[in-house]
Amino acid sequence: MKYRKIIRIIILSTLGISLYQCNTEEIILHGDLAGLVADSETSQPIEAATIVLSETNDTVVTGSDGKFFFKNLSPTNFEIKVSNPAYETETKSVIVKSADITEISFSLTGVPRPEFSASWLDFGLDSTIKTFTISNIGKGNLNYSLIPYQKWITIEPSYGEATTETDVIMVRINRTGLTKNRLKEIIKVISFVGKNLQVDTISVLANGVMDHDQNYYGTVKIGTQTWLTENLRTTKYRDGKSIQEYDPRKIYTEPTAPVYCWYLNQKSTYGNIYGALYTFDVLETGDLCPAGWHVPSVDEVQTLDYYLGGPLTAGGSLKESGTAHWKNPDSGATNETGFTAIPGGHFQGLKDRGFNEVGEFGIFWTTTQIDYYKVWTWYFEWSSNKLYVDPERYGHNMGISVRCIKDL
Repeated sequence: MKYRKIIRIIILSTLGISLYQCNTEEIILHGDLAGLVADSETSQPIEAATIVLSETNDTVVTGSDGKFFFKNLSPTNFEIKVSNPAYETETKSVIVKSADITEISFSLTGVPRPEFSASWLDFGLDSTIKTFTISNIGKGNLNYSLIPYQKWITIEPSYGEATTETDVIMVRINRTGLTKNRLKEIIKVISFVGKNLQVDTISVLANGVMDHDQNYYGTVKIGTQTWLTENLRTTKYRDGKSIQEYDPRKIYTEPTAPVYCWYLNQKSTYGNIYGALYTFDVLETGDLCPAGWHVPSVDEVQTLDYYLGGPLTAGGSLKESGTAHWKNPDSGATNETGFTAIPGGHFQGLKDRGFNEVGEFGIFWTTTQIDYYKVWTWYFEWSSNKLYVDPERYGHNMGISVRCIKDL
């Protein structure tokens, strides 16, 4: 009996301790949040509104019905931010209820939104007047102001207000006293979009030529001819159709179709400076150069050559001076014409070690050929002030540079 009593006391004591140590945890029931985003003026649902819970950074986007839904949220206070580019951003606070669906709605106010008919105005070599339009594709009144960055640029009107109409803006440039070099300036457009200022820019381009990739080249007049002052680097024909890119690291056969490539396949290092290397087949389309320009014939190159005094000295007046791009010493280079010939090298096929002579030779196509394997080219070398005109150096599948000449 004595032992039974002791055992009973031990069991009761253990049970008491266990019951004392067991604390019942509070069960928290989560809740859901449902909402609707609509236009304050029309009450129509707003699609593609972004909803952000600031505490958790959870994000959803409304569908075509303007509705959104967050599941399994802690019952606490949330700050909700609703935004859409066409409307003022709105923020509200809401307390999510435990084990329930909390509902909230947003009524957004529309804001004006500017749309421009052009992001750049190209005045080319002769134009003095260009126009573009400003439209309001949002809601309410769009107030705007236009600020030119140069005194030789004038704008009319320089400010305005647009609701549903389209405003026509006339831009003039005064060429008196302007340099003949390529010009790139901007017009700043300041719009009042809701509570915020929006700043856009319209580029003003002059004394240059734009290709279909929107590269803008300088020009120079030499005698009766006008030339680009940079090697062509377009990847598209005049009609916008892409030219096939050739990469010998991926294509293990010689190019047989109209293609271009970048020296060593590195556009950022070489292409942006020396331009692209084109096969002759690209030229045969007649659509490589920008409208109003073409690849020269050998006769046009020889006209340039003779105007500058002949092949023994013409190269020096056409070559870029200094050794920024030419190998040292850059013999006889003065660039007094402003043509700025640079040594882009060439691609001479896989069997001939591929890419060669950048920094040493500037080689250019003409459109005059003898046969498939012999095309007239003209070139400059680092150690001479000569202009070479050669009928036998390159065939159709070679990749070399292009300089365009203006149509007469």
